[in-house]
Amino acid sequence: MYQELIQNLTISLGNDRSSENRQMWTNYIFKEDIELIHLTALLDAEHPVGMRFTWLLGHIIEKDPNKITPIVSYCFENRDKWTFPGIKRTLAKMLWLAGVPEEIEGLVVDQLFQWILDPKVKVAVKVYGMDALYNMVLKYPDLKEELLIVIDDQWDKNSVAFRARGKRVLKALQAKKKLD
Repeated sequence: MYQELIQNLTISLGNDRSSENRQMWTNYIFKEDIELIHLTALLDAEHPVGMRFTWLLGHIIEKDPNKITPIVSYCFENRDKWTFPGIKRTLAKMLWLAGVPEEIEGLVVDQLFQWILDPKVKVAVKVYGMDALYNMVLKYPDLKEELLIVIDDQWDKNSVAFRARGKRVLKALQAKKKLD
């Protein structure tokens, strides 16, 4: 069953990059209750299929982040294997919305800080990373100071989008401080 589905997705994603196609597959995956762990081979597919599969994962995350949870560790552990554009963005978004599995928390926190500090990393990765780190601060308050320092350090080195998200995260951190 899954091999046929992977073949159909490979053909469909290879031929049609449209949002409508991804939405159709998102709906199908939810309707048929497809477990995403069975589709991760698509991340290893030739370009552009692997990249477009990450776009599909983005649709799935937005519909229900819990659907992605079972593949977060797998995707994080294989992040350096995939070199197509957007993999870091999708992964940072996963970590923000689906959460960070406990067994990889330390590695994830280190990676997210590295991405935020890296001038070569796109701003979307950084803003999703900030949100994921904010969620980690809620669980591990000791991370708060480091997050504040990194946001301050990167403030003038990044775009308006970074500063807008940074303001929101800073405001949330200040509100949390008042509650503590």
